[in-house]
Amino acid sequence: MNYNTYAVSSNFLYYENTGSPSSPQFSTPTVNQFGLTSSPTIVYTTLGDIDNDGDTDILGFSFDYSTYAANFLFIENIGSPTAPNFSSPQLNVFGIPSGIFSLLALEDIDTDGDLDIIFTQENYNSTDFGYVENTGTAAIPQYNPPPTQNPFGLSFPNWQGGGIPNFKDLDGDGDNDLIGGTDDDFISYFENVGVQQPVTYECINYSCVDPGTGSGSYTTLSSCQTNCTAPVSYDCDWVLNSCYDPGDGSGNYTSYNDCILDCTPQPTWDCVAPGNCQDPGNGSGNYWSLQDCQNACGATPSWNCDASLGCIDPGDGTGLYTSLTGCQANCNSTSIENTEINTLKLYPNPVNNTLNVSSDKKINKIEIYDALGRVIYTENNPSSVINVEQLESGLYSIAIIFDDNKIVKKFTK
Repeated sequence: MNYNTYAVSSNFLYYENTGSPSSPQFSTPTVNQFGLTSSPTIVYTTLGDIDNDGDTDILGFSFDYSTYAANFLFIENIGSPTAPNFSSPQLNVFGIPSGIFSLLALEDIDTDGDLDIIFTQENYNSTDFGYVENTGTAAIPQYNPPPTQNPFGLSFPNWQGGGIPNFKDLDGDGDNDLIGGTDDDFISYFENVGVQQPVTYECINYSCVDPGTGSGSYTTLSSCQTNCTAPVSYDCDWVLNSCYDPGDGSGNYTSYNDCILDCTPQPTWDCVAPGNCQDPGNGSGNYWSLQDCQNACGATPSWNCDASLGCIDPGDGTGLYTSLTGCQANCNSTSIENTEINTLKLYPNPVNNTLNVSSDKKINKIEIYDALGRVIYTENNPSSVINVEQLESGLYSIAIIFDDNKIVKKFTK
């Protein structure tokens, strides 16, 4: 630190043990190995496999003298145990808020299989211990402040300053004791005098967990895992139209057959061409209802010239004319001039509610068209009386269709 400018630069130092576990020999330190970088803040860190992936991660706190900002740091080892590679720091994760600057250690205090946090923090007249339980899991930690102050009989009496905690089984009794070093060169030893409970396991949510009380239902992990299996269940993947077992017993179906019977795609529609909506059959259509598809998939009005009916909109945008006026200007409709026309009677015209049609020949079908040439009414084998009460006032065409020809007449309502 430059005390005139309060400029700070923190670096990570790595000392390799080139000796052995029983006869260690440490090399000259190297700076910022394994992807680590320097920081313009004061940084205190500890090591632990916080995400339970088999390698060692870095956790700690930082303090920025220029902004007085304090943050919790998580630097994940994205490499391996033998070839570590550390990511960029993540700030204030796992439920730990900003504004805290402490020295911490990771330890499974409650022996439930995940790492808890013990930290020290300087107050006005003492240095306090804090304990934050990991309420998540070994792989997905979650810490919920506020911490428990001076738990388990821990305290730094009559001391004001920073304390660095570390856990080791110093007396070989099977539990970890605590060593606390202070910034005034004092070392305090806190013996764990609690009774070490035997390791047992309980099946909780189909996962084997040591309750830490010695009262678990299983004495070995293998026996717990044998009996702690989730029942087979199934859920439907609506996109793939298939059933799968989520693996944790939470599926909505207890049998594959029940699932697959319900796992049929819901009707959906796509607009494949103007005026043409089709169901793709796999639930992936862009529209949940046919009406919505048809509303968005309307064909551009167009017209064809029919020799008998005049200008007609085919309804699919394929007509030769883009305007009714253009079609009418080029469309000279014709009709059959023979005795059949003379014997065909259409009355009254104009009509109010009932239109009468009579002919010497059998009429197979009638079609009524509006002024735009759209079919608005069809009847097979019609009677001689046609109810047109529902038609709006206007000019209409009616096609009377026989076996061998058809006759088109106009009427007004």
